[in-house]
Amino acid sequence: MQDRHEASDRFIERLGQDIGAEVRRRNRQPSPTPLWQAFGLKTVAAAAALVVVSMAVGGAVVAAAYQNESREQREALASVYERKTQLAQLQLDAARQQLQAAERRWSVGLENNNAAMEQRQGVLEAEAQLRIAKLNLEEVRATGREPRDEVSAPPVPNRDFVQERLVVGMSITQAALDTAKLRMQDAQRRVSIGVAQGGEAEVLRGEIVALESALQATQQKIAARQAFVANKYDSTMAELRVAEIEADQRYRRLMPQLDMALKEKARVEALVSKGLLPQIEVTKANVKVLEIQTELQRAEVEVMIAKQKIAERAPGKGAGS
Repeated sequence: MQDRHEASDRFIERLGQDIGAEVRRRNRQPSPTPLWQAFGLKTVAAAAALVVVSMAVGGAVVAAAYQNESREQREALASVYERKTQLAQLQLDAARQQLQAAERRWSVGLENNNAAMEQRQGVLEAEAQLRIAKLNLEEVRATGREPRDEVSAPPVPNRDFVQERLVVGMSITQAALDTAKLRMQDAQRRVSIGVAQGGEAEVLRGEIVALESALQATQQKIAARQAFVANKYDSTMAELRVAEIEADQRYRRLMPQLDMALKEKARVEALVSKGLLPQIEVTKANVKVLEIQTELQRAEVEVMIAKQKIAERAPGKGAGS
C-alpha cells in the first residue's frame, strides 16, 4: 500500500513536464536590453555625471560645515583668551594701585621700604603676565589651538611663541631676584646694627640661589628650544635636555635648603641639651634633613639618567649636547 504522504508516479511525471515547459519558454525569450541601449549612451553618461556632481556637492557641503565648525571653535577659544587678557590687565591695574598706596605709606613713615619693593615686584610680574596673556591670545588666533609651552612644541610659521614666553618668564624671575638682593642688603644692614637676627639673611640667601638657578635653567631651555627649531635636536632630545635642566635646577635649589636644615638641627640640639626644648624637636629637625636629602638624591639620580639617555642618543640623528 502506498504511503499517503508519498508523491505518486503520475504526479512526478506531470511535475517534470511542467518544469521542462517553463525552461523552454524562458530560453525562447530575448536577453534583457543593456541599460545604455535602453536609454541611450548619452543619457546614461549624463546620469553618471549627475551622480558625480552630487557627490562633489555633498563633499563640499561637508567641508564647508567642518570649516564653519572649526572657525566657531577657534572664535570660542580666542574669546576665552581675550577674557584672560582682560583679567591680566585688571590685575596689573590693581597692582599699580597697591604700589601707589604702599609708596604713599612709606613716604609718611607708615611702612618700611620692603613693602614698597614687594609691590614694585608685583607690578613687574603683573606686566609680564599681561604680555604672556597677549602672546597666548596671538597664538590661539594664529593656530586655532591651545597655546603650547613644551620646548618640543612645533613652531608656528614666522613666530616662536614658546621662546617668547620663556623670555618673558625670565623677566619675572629677574625682577624677583633683584628684589631679593635688595631685601638681602637691608637684612644684612639690620643684622649689622643689631636689630635683626641672621636667620632672615640666611633665608634670603637661599632664595637668591634658587632664583639664580631658575634664571639659568630658563636660559638653558631657550638654548634647547633654539636647537630644536634649528633641527639640531629632535623632540625626544629636546625633552631629555629639559628633564636634565629641571632636575639640575632642583638639585641646586635644594643645596642651600639642606645647609639651613643642618644649621637648624644643630641649633635645636643645642637648645634641647640645655633643657630649653623637648626632645621631639630634634626628631622633627632630623626628619626635615632626611626629607631634603632624599629630594637631593632623587634630583641627582634624575640628572644622571637624563645625561645617560642623552649620551646614548648622541651618535644618532638629531643628537646634541
